[in-house]
Amino acid sequence: MELFAHCLGALLLVNSLPHLVHGVCGYEFPTPFARPRAVGLSAPRTNVLWGGANFVAACALLLGVGDFGFGANVDTVAVFAVGAAAALLISASAGRSRRAREASSGDASYGIRRAS
Repeated sequence: MELFAHCLGALLLVNSLPHLVHGVCGYEFPTPFARPRAVGLSAPRTNVLWGGANFVAACALLLGVGDFGFGANVDTVAVFAVGAAAALLISASAGRSRRAREASSGDASYGIRRAS
């Protein structure tokens, strides 16, 4: 059960990064709260809050469940593998969202658009 919690923490940590970066830079980016869901763009503040919630949950799972320590062990390998897989899946999902926005509105901003 600890390994599952640590892997979920890795996924949430990786997911927090694009939301925090886009939000702090003042750019809109898809969140689960956007309409249409995960395709539309959410305000920078929403992204900072969503990314922050993901980051806090990731830290709670990685540091608060069991005895996780970086090193040559199964937990570290699993966390890095899940983190890398999550990064690939999230980048593919962001690409699909961008292409869907471009197809529906002709918007070629690549999901990087300053909030107005």
